[in-house]
Amino acid sequence: MKNVRKCKMFVFGILVALLSSFFYQSCDEYSLHEKVTPIKSSTSLSHVVLTPALINEYRQAELAINRRYVNEVKSIISNDFEEKLEVFSENEFGFFKSYKHMLKVLIEDKDGLTDYWNLKKNKYFSNLTTHQKLHDCYENYRFDVQKLRGQICGSSRCLSIPKEVRYNIRNQDISLEKMTQHSYINLVIEFGVDIAVWLLIMGVVALVSLLVGCVIPPVWIITLISIVASVVLSIYNDNRMIDLIREQYQTQIELDNMDFFNELDKSTNAFYDYISK
Repeated sequence: MKNVRKCKMFVFGILVALLSSFFYQSCDEYSLHEKVTPIKSSTSLSHVVLTPALINEYRQAELAINRRYVNEVKSIISNDFEEKLEVFSENEFGFFKSYKHMLKVLIEDKDGLTDYWNLKKNKYFSNLTTHQKLHDCYENYRFDVQKLRGQICGSSRCLSIPKEVRYNIRNQDISLEKMTQHSYINLVIEFGVDIAVWLLIMGVVALVSLLVGCVIPPVWIITLISIVASVVLSIYNDNRMIDLIREQYQTQIELDNMDFFNELDKSTNAFYDYISK
């Protein structure tokens, strides 16, 4: 009987402990909720005090974003062609690429070579990449401005910024047809220089031998001279081709649309005048 009573007391004690733990946790969660709620509400836009000094600080920050965007657009336009030419040079010039082009001029007919270089032109000098760079630049600008305005304004007015402008970019009239001639010259350099160097050195040696007598230089020296000569002439030929492509380029992007750039600052000042009322 005593054992039964002890068991009942033990079970009762466990129940009391569980109930106490439950009520303590509920009270603790309620207390925590009471503490968190005011913090959340205090960070809402309605609690931001828009003093003239704060508004001016945000205004100047957005004007700086406008200037950065304009400078980035000008940089894209001024550097775009040289960046394309650099990519073309890295991908199409060099030891293995030159041999590929030399093989191309040996096996392709004129029409095939014309199509080949037209495809290369469209790949490397298309204006689609320029438009994409300008679009990405605008998207970054729009994101930065809306993020800045969203810190002090919850109205849809903060999203009202000038729309992206479409610049008048005409297709560059770049021709790569002279790349065929460039490849033929490389053929002459690769296979003609060795013969020319050997003939020249042997001629000089023969002439000097008749006059004072001399020993014929080792084969490896003549080979080294021919390799160095081939490399120097190939580099010169590549640089000459790059200059020929560059000479065809003319700046054809109209950047006179200052109305758009003025609209940026106009939109900025209108927005901050609106929230300062």
